[in-house]
Formats: sequence, structure tokens, C-alpha cells
Amino acid sequence: YHQAIYLQTNIRNNSGTFKSDSGTSGPMPNAVSGATTFPVAPRDSVVELTISAFFATVDGKLGAKDIRDPKYASSKVDVHESRKPEGASEDIPDYVTYFIFVEDTSDADQVAGSGQFDDSVVTVHLVKTNTNPIPPPPPPDVVKPYNPVLDRPRPSKLPNYLKEYDVIFLIDDSGSMKGDRWREATQALNNLSNYIIENGWDSDGIDLRFLNSNTIFKFRDELVNGVEDKDKVAQAIGKVQPDGGTPTGRRVRELLDIHVGKLEQAKGTEAYSQIKPLDLICITDGEPTDDAAHEVGKMLVEVANKLRTKPPHHPNSLGIQFVQIGGDEKAKEALTKLTQLDTGNIVDTVPYNGPGSITAERLERILLGALHPNIRAMRAP
Repeated sequence: YHQAIYLQTNIRNNSGTFKSDSGTSGPMPNAVSGATTFPVAPRDSVVELTISAFFATVDGKLGAKDIRDPKYASSKVDVHESRKPEGASEDIPDYVTYFIFVEDTSDADQVAGSGQFDDSVVTVHLVKTNTNPIPPPPPPDVVKPYNPVLDRPRPSKLPNYLKEYDVIFLIDDSGSMKGDRWREATQALNNLSNYIIENGWDSDGIDLRFLNSNTIFKFRDELVNGVEDKDKVAQAIGKVQPDGGTPTGRRVRELLDIHVGKLEQAKGTEAYSQIKPLDLICITDGEPTDDAAHEVGKMLVEVANKLRTKPPHHPNSLGIQFVQIGGDEKAKEALTKLTQLDTGNIVDTVPYNGPGSITAERLERILLGALHPNIRAMRAP
């Protein structure tokens, strides 16, 4: 007999009838395209999928529209699901698969001894995709072979991000950070660190640095005993007390020069392709107080020019985010101006959302929500 499955979404002009004529078997093809699948692209809004099953015992052929008559509706369905198992690798995306088994005939019309729900099956596979944008190709003359991560969307999950990126948290320890701002920033960093440690995720690429203090906390060197080392992050931060000015330009230049130096030294070798991109996250409350020689905008432009010296490094080799803590308007204005400089779009800023807004969860969103520099370039006015 004839069978058909009709699929329809709430997206305009997005439907299809899959049918097989009497005497045929195998996958039901789309009556128009011949395809045996019905892909639905990810969207920002909810997609509703309606599935209808039909069968008809009439002689001759039935068109796709004809068989969708309610009088040909199948009797019932049985739905089962399969989800991503707990403990599965983080590299496997979240998914759920629905198996919809169709029984065409009613119970009264069933042949004695015949199976139930064995007339057709519809498989619906939902996969949580990475919605971060795909970056454009780099200039053709960039240094090669570079890390292929630079051409991929930024990871949407923290464990995957930590495998593929190096990150430096640069904490403003100037005198103006005393009190609530210092507690808010350091507690957020400590909580994020403990979250990573407790889950056993790769943290080798995380460093904590400070604007004034020379204290350096490298996760790869300090965290050697897993969860037992949770307190070490808080202990390291506890050794630093906010005091002094805000030498943002000097310290940012120092840290970025180290990364650019690694790139320069590895040019022309296989090691170059193993260098992870760097994210520098500077948490600061104030306008920089550097002298003219180390003015932060000047430092950033000079680093960007190093990256662009022919042959240039990949534009996504590093990125800097200035995360403001506190509502100082002069600081906000100064940080915003940094994004307007000719830095190859390596700079972005994150505004302050009020007391208590700098949390471990927000820092995670900052890491995962950043844009590749060459995507920022496409969106620049």
C-alpha cells in the first residue's frame, strides 16, 4: 500500500512530503526533491516540527497532496528517545534522538499475530550546535602553517575553550581597587578557577597576573594535585594587596610581547602550528596612569603592527578584552577609545553592569562570547 510522512515547521515554506508507493520499500524519498532527509538549520527562535503519518490501500498512484487527506491518517505512533550519556566526552555535542514508530492500521484491522508499530519509522536527531560565527579566511600571505583553531568558530563550551586557547587574567591591583572592587574581582576569579579544577578540565593555559605585583600564578606549574590544589588560587591572590597606580600599558605590552615573541621565534617551523591563540582579559577599574612612553593605546598599536609586519601573523592570534569593574565614567571613556584605534580589531571592552556583576559565570561568558578579531573587523562601522 501507499505510505507517506508529512513534515512541517513553523518556518515559512518549510515542509515536505516523504512517500513510497505501493510495492516499494526502503527510505521514503521527498516527493519533490528525492532527498531522504529534512534538515532544519539552527535558529534564534523556537522551531516547531509537526509530523503526520498516512497510508492508503487504494489502487493506482496517489500524489503527495492526495495522500495527506485526513481519511488516510495512520492509526498511532510510539515514541522513544536517546540522549547523550552522562560522562560522555565533552567533545561530543549534546544531542537527543527521537525514534517515532508508526502503526498504520487500527487495532480492529490488525492481522492476528502481526507486529505493532512496524510500518514505518521517523528519526529526529537534534544536535546542540556551536552558534559562534565562522571567521573569514585570513589574508593569503599569513605565516603558515598556523594553528587551525584560528579558522574555526570560537568554542561554545568552557572545557573545549581551555584545550584550544591560552588565557591570561590580568588583574588591576592599583590602590583604587581596594575594598568591594577587589573582593568582587578576586572572588570571581577564585570561583571560576575552582569550577575548572573541580571538573578536572585542562587548565594548563591559564595564568594570573597583576598590574603592579610581580606575583605570577601559572596553573600548569601550581596545580599538580587536582582538586587538592583548589586553595592555591586563593592563597596566591591573598598575597597581593591593591596599591599604587594603574600601569596598564606597560604590563599589557610586556605580556603581549611574550606571545608575539613566541610566534616570531617559531616562524617556519612545525611548532608554529601548535601555538594556541592568546586571550588577555584585563579586569580594571580605572583610567591608565602610564607615562607617555607606555601609554596603553600606543602600546596596543605597536603590538598590532608587529602582528601585521610582512609576512603577517594570523589576525586571530591574540585578543584583548578590557573588563571594567566600577562605574567610573572617565575609565569607561578611556577604555572605549581603545577599540577605536588601528589595532587590527584585537581590542574589545566589556562594560560594568553594576555592583556584583563580575562573577565566575560572567567571566565564563566573556571567554566564550568573545569575537575573533577578523569578525570584529567585518562588523566595524
